[in-house]
Amino acid sequence: MKLMKLSPAFKPCQPVEGEEVFANGVIRWNISKMQEYIDAHPEEIEFKQMEMKLLTNEYTNIDLDHVPTVDLSTPIILVEFNPKIQDHLIDGRHRVTRARELGVTTLPAYKLTRDQHILFLASQTGYEAYVRYWNEKARNWYEDERKR
Repeated sequence: MKLMKLSPAFKPCQPVEGEEVFANGVIRWNISKMQEYIDAHPEEIEFKQMEMKLLTNEYTNIDLDHVPTVDLSTPIILVEFNPKIQDHLIDGRHRVTRARELGVTTLPAYKLTRDQHILFLASQTGYEAYVRYWNEKARNWYEDERKR
């Protein structure tokens, strides 16, 4: 897994009012723009059936009144978050919750690579934090591999 370098060409995908954003600490993605890109370029994005058992069971900020209304045929969105976490959920927590309630074992999913999903990071600060995070995890992974 290669280390990342900060790109001077990076342009944040800043959300405008009404656009959906997913945050993982300071790292934020513009989900609305990401979904527009997926819709316009489906051939560039990996599509798969994601096994529910591979997704975490704990999500915060779930609107339980919204859960019964979700459409399980709408793909969730996963990203390559670090060298070890290849399927990090950034869109679809309500769908995952509903699928678990119904005993569904897989959900349709789009999977974006690191280089694809960073295009939708919403701020320069988040981008810089993500590059530092990736590189730290990559270095740790290399160290772990060398010790084996």
